[in-house]
Amino acid sequence: MPKIYTPTPDMARIARDVLDLRQTLTPSRRAGTPTGIARARDIANRRPMAAHTVYRMRSFFARHGASPGSAEARRDKTSKAAQAWALWGGNPGRQWARGIVRDIERQAADLRRQARAATSETDARRLDREADRLLREMRVG
Repeated sequence: MPKIYTPTPDMARIARDVLDLRQTLTPSRRAGTPTGIARARDIANRRPMAAHTVYRMRSFFARHGASPGSAEARRDKTSKAAQAWALWGGNPGRQWARGIVRDIERQAADLRRQARAATSETDARRLDREADRLLREMRVG
């Protein structure tokens, strides 16, 4: 059975706050794609997420956190950059998603090492399949 991950209370607070903020802004000042808004609702309600969703979160933060000037653009909490970042759980969301993806990748690497060290071909294949399953769970969605 695939493992699920529950957003933290800090992430939920940030997502709730930005969803509330968006309601006070004029439509032209609101940020967020339908996917980002849906993610914020999931996070705000602390709905459990599959590994592939956490992986997408990590990808979002990697794309948007590395942009020149992105941290500066997020200083004004009403800016579109700040809203978009907060929809995905803000900095706690980035740390949470990074940690989970790193753990899954580490588990898969450990299984691969065990497979190389296995004394039977059957055990090696089983361990490789398990590593493949972990990575597929994370990247398919």
